[in-house]
Amino acid sequence: MNPVAESIQHKITASGKTLKRFLFSQYFSDGIRITFGLLLPSVLFYNLGDINLGIAISLGALCVSIPDNPGPYEHRRNAMLITIALIFGMALLTALFAKYTALLTLFIGVSCFLLSMMHVFGARAAAMGISALAVMILGIDQQLTFVQALNYALLVMLGGIWYFLLSLFSQKLMPYRASEQILGECIFEVAKFIELKAGFYDAKVDINEQYKKIIAQQAVVNEYQEHVREILFKTRKILVDSTPTGRTLLLTFIDLVDLYEQSMATHYNYIDIHKAYANTGILPHFESVIKQMAKAITHIGNNLHNHEDKSASKHFIPTLNVLKGKVDELEIQGIKVHVLKRILINLRNISNRIERIHGYKLSAQQLPKERSAELRKFVQPQTIDWNLFKANLTLDSNHFRHAIRMAIICMAGFVFARTIYNASYSYWILISIIVILKPGFSLTKKRNYERVIGTIIGGLVGLLILKFFPSIGARFAFLTTLMVLAFSFMRINYVVSVLFMTPYVLIVFSFTDTASQFSVAWERILDTLIGAGLALGASYFIFPNWESYQLKDIMQKVLNANMGYLKSIAERNETQLSQSTYRLARKELYVQSSYLTTAFQRMLSEPKSKQKNSNHVFQFSVLNNQMSSYLATLSYQLKVGEQLSDEDIRAIRSVYFILHESSEKISTQQTPESIFGEIKFTRSNNHYAAIQPELFIAMQQTATNIKKEINQINFSE
Repeated sequence: MNPVAESIQHKITASGKTLKRFLFSQYFSDGIRITFGLLLPSVLFYNLGDINLGIAISLGALCVSIPDNPGPYEHRRNAMLITIALIFGMALLTALFAKYTALLTLFIGVSCFLLSMMHVFGARAAAMGISALAVMILGIDQQLTFVQALNYALLVMLGGIWYFLLSLFSQKLMPYRASEQILGECIFEVAKFIELKAGFYDAKVDINEQYKKIIAQQAVVNEYQEHVREILFKTRKILVDSTPTGRTLLLTFIDLVDLYEQSMATHYNYIDIHKAYANTGILPHFESVIKQMAKAITHIGNNLHNHEDKSASKHFIPTLNVLKGKVDELEIQGIKVHVLKRILINLRNISNRIERIHGYKLSAQQLPKERSAELRKFVQPQTIDWNLFKANLTLDSNHFRHAIRMAIICMAGFVFARTIYNASYSYWILISIIVILKPGFSLTKKRNYERVIGTIIGGLVGLLILKFFPSIGARFAFLTTLMVLAFSFMRINYVVSVLFMTPYVLIVFSFTDTASQFSVAWERILDTLIGAGLALGASYFIFPNWESYQLKDIMQKVLNANMGYLKSIAERNETQLSQSTYRLARKELYVQSSYLTTAFQRMLSEPKSKQKNSNHVFQFSVLNNQMSSYLATLSYQLKVGEQLSDEDIRAIRSVYFILHESSEKISTQQTPESIFGEIKFTRSNNHYAAIQPELFIAMQQTATNIKKEINQINFSE
């Protein structure tokens, strides 16, 4: 087969795998469920001759679907019940106030502030606030009597109850499916991270560019790990499950986190490695075996995510033995290969972990009760704490500033729509504002671009559909398909979601309104542009939130997390409490590193004048990645219970002290000593650890470089 044909075949195969993964994903299943929940009431009442009644019910279903994100059954249930109560109250009050512009304006401002403040309680609570705001905005143009308003609110509530029952039924029907999907997606991201690590052994790869990709992917992996912890560790059924499925999910994730740490431990000075071994021909072999491991991990993800039933795709011991033989040949030639041997050891550990995870498919042991109880420590409880709400009622709180910003710009947008603009569907301006305006400028800017581009392209697509497919049957087919795709892409690609959403909205209006199709499409595009402009302007001028102002605290938390991880490694022993402390410290480092990466990426999309110290922050991110990798290496070289030599103790204390000094340079409000205290080097036997001296040298040099970068940053700006 010629190269062109091979390339085409490879692309077709890859596209087929991507499509299959999408069809088996939580996003597609959510899209089908939401579409069914919305369409059924409208179709039913359309055939009964009262489409508006069906749309009111569908509106309630739509709003309750917004906070129905993957997570523990109890959290989803409670969030939907609270949302049902919220949308009933908001629908009723909005309908009653709609006749009085001044009163309605005040109501919009107060509601926007209070409901936007729900961000303090987490992402699910924030989605509940968005749902209530959507009901309010979509009802501002109604002129109803009290009885009509009450009937309208009851219909909206009925729609919410209908979707609530539908969602819980699907959860009960397939209790493990959401967990399998999110864990599978997490596995895919870990595989992608390991494949990126393989790139360090490619002579043609730019090391700095590869670091950027690695750091960005670490943030993605951490985000997915948090989602998996949320759904696994907060679901009692899974924690105490005696069925093979529940045990497999739990044990697979626990080993996946350890595997990820082992892949982090395979960090070295790749520039020096290239210089030392570029002409030996050995590096492509390392790159190849690491890519094969990434492929095997992807295979595990496919088994869970796509319900594929296949055995392990690769046993790596023979391959690693061949690679060891090549390394031995280099050593015979007089080339120093100690670095390559350490890489081989890490690859063997990763290989063993991969085969162990594969083994869970055949036999998954019950997790001890003590370990199951410990897992709850790894997730934060989600409660409505009004003390937290009150603590955020200050301009120092980003949530408070966002709520004020939302209230001001929504009132301004409403007054503009009622007095100057006066269009048929002016509530689209406010809808655009609430979905575009985010707590940070960079997120608002990104959502602004996605909303505008998606609306313009989707509007043109919608006009073409309405022009060339006038029959009701054809339009309904398009409507169903577009709705499924719009809701499927909502959480993974917003611009694509809006692109599908806009034509389906236009098709809905073709069933309910006799207005010109072109005028409706044009008004939606124009309203979106106005709302986008108002949202972006508000994010820039009204109590703006710049990422550079947040980096000081984030960088200090990263340093403290490194210190906590180092301390937990040095003090780790056989007790369950010590093991738990170690794992929590490891998780905290990955979480804080992820926050740093995402904050830095958002800062780069802000105005140049706001990108303070960006070069130093990037170097700090790279050095933090190196330090966390060295710490992961130390955690595997220092076995539980082993003694440390006096020289090793001095080296660890030196690294700890340098990190301490760096943290103090950022802020003197709370020193790391008051958080962690001194490291207690207590061991239970006389066996000394065999730790490579080069590791401590690299750790000390990295800690020193971190301190230098901190000293270059003026945090008082």
